[in-house]
Amino acid sequence: HIVGDISSTCDNMAVLDKGKVVYAGSPIDLVNLSKGKVWQVEVDQKQFDELKEHYHIINTIPSEKGWMVELVADEINGFTATEVVPNLEHAYVYFVEYLSTKSNVAI
Repeated sequence: HIVGDISSTCDNMAVLDKGKVVYAGSPIDLVNLSKGKVWQVEVDQKQFDELKEHYHIINTIPSEKGWMVELVADEINGFTATEVVPNLEHAYVYFVEYLSTKSNVAI
């Protein structure tokens, strides 16, 4: 699915993991789960490789220094990060790739 289409066309949604519903609710409620958990960091290639080992990367954009990276985490250690206002794609990655694997609990 194209996540932007989902957020603009539905009031309720479900997220499935291996055929099991792990989230059911509104897109905005899912986004709210990721507030304060989405970060942007500008890094060189070596730092980027380090980030990939420790964090769930959402996207990357080439920059003058190397990479502008968006990632999800409770906090960023060892890097200067700027908090990003989350959208549904950020929230989906936070929930599926980070929160559900960390806590192993459906919300």
